Amino acid sequence: MTVRYRLVPGAMLALLVPSLAFAQVWPSEMRRTFIDECLASCGANTRFTSVQRAECPPYCECMIREAQSFMSADDYTDLQRAYAEKTSSPMRERYESLSAVCSRRVFR
Repeated sequence: MTVRYRLVPGAMLALLVPSLAFAQVWPSEMRRTFIDECLASCGANTRFTSVQRAECPPYCECMIREAQSFMSADDYTDLQRAYAEKTSSPMRERYESLSAVCSRRVFR
């Protein structure tokens, strides 16, 4: 193996590390609750066709992946509180923008 081919994996890892540093991994119970609620909401959405509803699992995975990219578990708990209290916040606005992002990626 030449030096060039040994450096490629290391260079790729170096490019990924900064993006991984921002990712937040929520506790498994929080992730499960998020996915379950997302799937229920997506499946009940009457604006989606049956074909689109079949794509709810990848849509929900996109939503959680994107949310975890900028939100800690504590941030998500605060967001849930904001929804319950019907208050707005920059975090809520950013979170709500994810639906359009993931819809474009999944529901083509």
